[in-house]
Amino acid sequence: MLDRLVDIGGCEIYMRQMGDKGPVVVLEGGIGERVDYWKAVQTGISRFARTISYERAGNGRSRTSMQPRNIMDMADDLERLMQHTGLLPPFIIVAASYGGFITRAFASKYSAKTSGLLLVEPSHEDFFKEAAKIRSSGDWQAFMNLMNNVLKDPGALEEWRNFDMNGELARNLGFPTEIPITVISSSRYGEIEKILMLLKKDDIEKKIALHGEWAHRYKNIRHIITDRCGHNVAAEKPELVVNEILKLCRLNSGGLI
Repeated sequence: MLDRLVDIGGCEIYMRQMGDKGPVVVLEGGIGERVDYWKAVQTGISRFARTISYERAGNGRSRTSMQPRNIMDMADDLERLMQHTGLLPPFIIVAASYGGFITRAFASKYSAKTSGLLLVEPSHEDFFKEAAKIRSSGDWQAFMNLMNNVLKDPGALEEWRNFDMNGELARNLGFPTEIPITVISSSRYGEIEKILMLLKKDDIEKKIALHGEWAHRYKNIRHIITDRCGHNVAAEKPELVVNEILKLCRLNSGGLI
């Protein structure tokens, strides 16, 4: 395991590299996630893949950028980071939550360098609009304050405040149609979702339906629904994520892994 700060052109990014053989897998976190979020997944896949996880500008141990950043800028940051590692494309990119927006931007801008996507409980550009419809103004404010109170890093706060703008960018990009894409949705609605995350059962059902619409529109998207974990799939059920990454790696290696 190699952890280090990498200068990608005026901004230092904290990254972790594991594995010395096989396809290259990039792990893209949600808002405010640190590299340790991926620890179990990255350890598991480093047996058969070369892996990179990192903390975006302004998050964790990465330096704050002096310029405002949208998902297209973040995709460029990832491209510069991968150039610095010397790992050659194409890359399989695995994204959790908000990281799905950035992954879609990367796959659009650098399509020749992207060979597969795994989106784990990815943010959907319409989710919060739908969630607002079933709440009173007080409930909605409490729901919004949850994120405002939890996020501390300047990069994470910027990403949250620009969620709608970046969601629209992602909507306009759509998805690539020539590579395999897997989407994992969680259907669990328990105490964590209800009390800690202030979600409603309708929120869970709407999220799954929105993910399902992607799969209906794009025939290269495979949609998996699990009730074994909540939103933080990679932390709660890392073996599920590892197995899906392995499937994508086998597709890209002709089944040699």
